[in-house]
Amino acid sequence: MTKTLPYIDAYGNVSICLNKIIEAQTPTIFSQDFLSLVLEMTGGGARPVIKYMKNMGFLSDSGAPTDIYRNFRINSIRGRAAAEALRIGYADLFKRNEYIHDENDKKITEAIVSTLQCDTSDLRIKKILKCFNNVKIFADFEQLIDVATTYTKTQPMQQIANQNQSENLNETFQSQNVGLNLAYTVNLNLPESTNPEVFNAIFKSLKENLLKND
Repeated sequence: MTKTLPYIDAYGNVSICLNKIIEAQTPTIFSQDFLSLVLEMTGGGARPVIKYMKNMGFLSDSGAPTDIYRNFRINSIRGRAAAEALRIGYADLFKRNEYIHDENDKKITEAIVSTLQCDTSDLRIKKILKCFNNVKIFADFEQLIDVATTYTKTQPMQQIANQNQSENLNETFQSQNVGLNLAYTVNLNLPESTNPEVFNAIFKSLKENLLKND
């Protein structure tokens, strides 16, 4: 199967479009009318922008803006959104070199040629490179790394609750001076919740009632 990579002939329209969607209100559907009337991008060179935006993950197949589109409009996470779009649209380049975004134009061009299995004179190469770079100027791959690290280090709420339950029970038993050497097991069916206050209330009630000294 012949490989292809996203590009448009008028590659300058990529950066123009991305700059304009930052300012314009997010549409329900990113249509040709929105492109021409709101973003004021007209002519034959602008029309392929919509397909390019779909290939990059900014738009769904129906033309509806995705989370990447919406996040791109937010200044603090724009870099992450652009990086995600590059990884989607140019996945085949990233398969060859995970850090292709850090390479110079020569290295990126070589990766494009290898992916397309084409001659170095192929007219698509320059257009693909320019489109890639016009998205890359917005990208911040460090934000992607930070997000991945956060997810790796974050424990599920249920796991945290179970850990706290064990620690709290051990602390209670150790702090009580009980005359008899008794051991018993308390099994709790914790509710599904992402609110830590729910679990705190359960543990507090457990201490005050089930484990109190009479």
